[in-house]
Amino acid sequence: MAPAPDTITAAASARHRHGGQSSRACQPIARALSVLRLSALLFAGLGSLAACSQRNELLTLHGSTMGTTWSVQLPHTHSRRVPALHQDISQLLAGLEAQLSHWQPDSDLSRFNQAPPGTLQVLPDDLATVIAAALDLARDSQGAFDPALGALVNLWGFGPAGPRDSPPSLKEMAAAQADSGWQRLRYEPGTQRLFQPGGVLLDLSAIAKGHAVDRVAQLLDDRGVRDYLVEIGGELRASGLGPQGRPWRVAIRAPLPGQEPVAVVELAGGNADTSGPLAVATSGSYHSAFEHAGRQYSHSLDPRTGAPVAGGVLSVTVLADSAMQADALATAITVIGPEQGIAFADQRGLAVLMLVADEGNAGSGAGPEPRSDAEHGADTGTGAGGQTGSSSKDQPTIGWRVLPSAAWPAL
Repeated sequence: MAPAPDTITAAASARHRHGGQSSRACQPIARALSVLRLSALLFAGLGSLAACSQRNELLTLHGSTMGTTWSVQLPHTHSRRVPALHQDISQLLAGLEAQLSHWQPDSDLSRFNQAPPGTLQVLPDDLATVIAAALDLARDSQGAFDPALGALVNLWGFGPAGPRDSPPSLKEMAAAQADSGWQRLRYEPGTQRLFQPGGVLLDLSAIAKGHAVDRVAQLLDDRGVRDYLVEIGGELRASGLGPQGRPWRVAIRAPLPGQEPVAVVELAGGNADTSGPLAVATSGSYHSAFEHAGRQYSHSLDPRTGAPVAGGVLSVTVLADSAMQADALATAITVIGPEQGIAFADQRGLAVLMLVADEGNAGSGAGPEPRSDAEHGADTGTGAGGQTGSSSKDQPTIGWRVLPSAAWPAL
């Protein structure tokens, strides 16, 4: 399934990884977003700011935030407003990092993590919003999503403590689990106060970028921009219409570069003439991992075991009305696993597309080995069967299959 020329391509993003990478003006966004058929480059003279003019009259603003990249596409009619919009977006994202980052030692989140045991900390508005949503999903998913896993994330080498090249011991895991867990938290919505029982380290990597996407979208709405596509680290939200006056089209990438997209979906973007999701996010277990003794250990951790997720889930893509919802749900369903994850989605009417390793590769935490592009069929279902991908004759027979929820648009 080759994407149309006006299709945006999205892939899973690493969720517990910091250290943004620089990008040249108007190049495809690293690991997350590719814009096809860009033609002319216009430089606005604001450092990393770039505006791209193309036949479809789209501009692209981009920069770095939260250890990854951000981009905004909007019509060329807003070209004179690009410098002001770029500055406003950059300032907004810097403010969000100052609240939500567990990498910045002076952020509001880090101050909570360092707070004395038995204290109540008043949270600023954005941190309070994200904590409330995170705790709601933690309850609904029975702990599959957990915003209080910072100790385990650090232990496994995916946090500010730095990387590691071997798994921790069971004793170390048990100690980190004792300091972790959303159930140790107590949040007061009316006062925006969060109880620090002692030793709990918040890590909002699996929801913060989605919230940031929603906040940028809100800023654009407030500035009167009606047609746009916002992306941060692979989480996207649309409004209005995209290239050629049609809904924004997003292609869901296969696990490895060079493979054809698994699916293409349209984001309604709140357009009065259409209905459908506004946002899409993908969680992938094949990014940000380390290998030890022939086994790969993913950054996606299961709060219930204290270890990387098992079950062969390669990626989970979720369509939702907000990027924060899609972002967090993608992580939760990755942890829940294939059959139960699809059942969780169906019970809640969620549009979910899951890529699962074929038997024999399940539980390794690793994606399929390099292979030639696969021929993709187009099956729909609720988890029994689904589309498959396989290796060529010259590559190992390791592949994956696609499990869509009942609410996922027809493949």
